[in-house]
Amino acid sequence: MIRPVNFGFNQQTAESNSFQQRADMDAPESIQKKALEEFDAFANKLIAAGIEVVIFDDTTDVHTPDSIFPNNWISFHENNELVLYPMLAENRRLERREDIISGFKKKNSTVIDLSKFESKKMYLEGTGSIVFDYDYKIAYANSSPRTNKMLFEQLCKQLNFESIYFKAVDKNGNDILLYNFKGERYIVMSEQAYKSLTFEQIKKLEQYGNLLHSPLYTIEKYGGGSARCMIAEIK
Repeated sequence: MIRPVNFGFNQQTAESNSFQQRADMDAPESIQKKALEEFDAFANKLIAAGIEVVIFDDTTDVHTPDSIFPNNWISFHENNELVLYPMLAENRRLERREDIISGFKKKNSTVIDLSKFESKKMYLEGTGSIVFDYDYKIAYANSSPRTNKMLFEQLCKQLNFESIYFKAVDKNGNDILLYNFKGERYIVMSEQAYKSLTFEQIKKLEQYGNLLHSPLYTIEKYGGGSARCMIAEIK
């Protein structure tokens, strides 16, 4: 996870993210303060649940308002495989940090660097584009300006996943399944996502894990991302 230092509305991503809102925008300092409070409260809830959390502080070297969402530029996989992704928004490409990459690289790591495809205007934005089913080795991707079908299928071959590319009918919902130190399952989401669920949906989800939710209203409003986007899961 990346603790934000300059979180805010990103004009470069707004066109392809229907969840971002600019109306009645608060002062930048207020947005950052609220986002940081939400981030810390969320991270602390994960830690309290026994989930290992690795936190990097964002830097002030460059302006990266969406750095709180690292799942778009990097993903970690079994067999020490690490993937770097091509990003649609130019200011999001600045989020790639060598200190984070080298911090997770091992001697036998394989780095699949797809970022070079940005020059060809071909994009694939990590687990914002792809849902990996590690149990059945199937990857799902929804058609969007941020999800190039050819790159998706190419990556799936490299990772030995079956690829399923589709066009979504329902654009709502955002959660992630995590395990704690004891192997217990947690379905993690924002408070807003939790409140959108019906009683029957909650009971059904509870069959697969403990539900953990945290208020992320500022991050969701201005960043257009939620709990799942804030976590680059490590296999």
